[in-house]
Amino acid sequence: MLRDILNKIEQFGVQLNEKASHEEITNLKKTFDFDFPNDFLDFYLSSNGYHDYYGFEKQHIWNLKKICEENSVETDQYIKFSDHMLLSPWIGYSRIDAKIYKGYGYIIEQNEEPTFLADSFTEFLKMIANDEDALY
Repeated sequence: MLRDILNKIEQFGVQLNEKASHEEITNLKKTFDFDFPNDFLDFYLSSNGYHDYYGFEKQHIWNLKKICEENSVETDQYIKFSDHMLLSPWIGYSRIDAKIYKGYGYIIEQNEEPTFLADSFTEFLKMIANDEDALY
């Protein structure tokens, strides 16, 4: 199923990065002390993220290095792994319920609570494949 979703995303012109190594995945899990769901890990074992497609700023899925750089291990309630340049929303896992949420700006500056987006990473990928408005 993952490959089918990624094929659909690639039809938009997305160039997936090379897969992440098991060592990089282990480092991510240790860094955040978070039990990332299997579908998230499977994605990174297939592709270490990607950039926007057709040069138009749409959804990005960050590589593991950027995930580590962009998140504060000690304070963030959300582990961000994606963004959208045009409106600057971030997308990430909640450390509380391991579901995927969307927020805007820096988490410490937010006036609004993040919005629930998806129950799973697979569901999130399907949203990208269908270019759903909720992402933006």
